[in-house]
Amino acid sequence: MTGATSRRKGHRYELEVVHYLQRAGFPEAATTRSVIGHSGTMQPGDVVGPVGCAVECKNVAATAWPAWLRQAARQAYPSLVPVVVRKTPGSRDVGEDVCLLPYDDWLVRLDGHELLVVKPSSTCQADVWLSRHDAVQWLDGNGRRWAVVRFRQFCHAARTSA
Repeated sequence: MTGATSRRKGHRYELEVVHYLQRAGFPEAATTRSVIGHSGTMQPGDVVGPVGCAVECKNVAATAWPAWLRQAARQAYPSLVPVVVRKTPGSRDVGEDVCLLPYDDWLVRLDGHELLVVKPSSTCQADVWLSRHDAVQWLDGNGRRWAVVRFRQFCHAARTSA
């Protein structure tokens, strides 16, 4: 696959994620390119949508989760939570695609239930929570734990807490 073909494939998936987010209650969702353009500066993920999150989209055959997670964490501004969503080969439902977001830093107890609370900074306007029972842990090569959920679960939690 040529570089241009690969970029088009990636951009199509970014648009699928944007449309899914818009249907899921985030009308402001857009690709970062459409919001900030091609300035040559580091962009905070591929998609803006849920407040406080930088969404990195991957549509490739081979997985490279450790590299993707490092990229997402590096590109997210300090006040943003890095989120990586990967297109499931053969799937037509973005909501069923696998999504990873940081786990350890935001694990708290609330009313006796463990919740994953994503609150990147005191200036963040929204908390994103997921029941710990809905999240599987994944340990990257740097010892950082990530929550593994379906993209629809992440969107529901982000919308509920906004």
